[in-house]
Amino acid sequence: MQDHIDNLDAFVLALGLRDITLVMHDFGGPVGMGLAARHPERIKSIISINGPTPFGQPDLVDRLIANANVSPWFQWILQAEENGVLEEVLGHLNYNILSTLKLNGFVRNEIVTDTWINAYAAPFPTPRHAAGAIGWAKGFATGTHQFAMPDESAKDAILRMPALAI
Repeated sequence: MQDHIDNLDAFVLALGLRDITLVMHDFGGPVGMGLAARHPERIKSIISINGPTPFGQPDLVDRLIANANVSPWFQWILQAEENGVLEEVLGHLNYNILSTLKLNGFVRNEIVTDTWINAYAAPFPTPRHAAGAIGWAKGFATGTHQFAMPDESAKDAILRMPALAI
């Protein structure tokens, strides 16, 4: 997660971006909020879609742990890491993307076409292209992800911003 935050930070600073509306989904929530913690003056508003945004949620870690304890996807990540196969399996997302979607709760197999499979698999033609997915899962399994914590002035600024959670 920290690499993603660092990359986003470098991108925003290199382009001199300001008045940013963060639109974050899933794992992008903590990444975007990491940027907001570092540069609240560059953020205009926040939209979070189905993802954790760690500021203002004192029980977030407890809720994430509770979710991980019952989620087949998170249980699979932990077991795959323990068995030493996590990187190998996720390195081949180009042909096992449906298996990982199934672990996330996808159940309508009858609508899956080759076009659909190819669209999901396209970003992951090689293990190198799956590095982000591997890193995210490995960071979860090893407990190395750290939510960014803003200082008090950044937290105050962020909590006053217009925000939408979907």
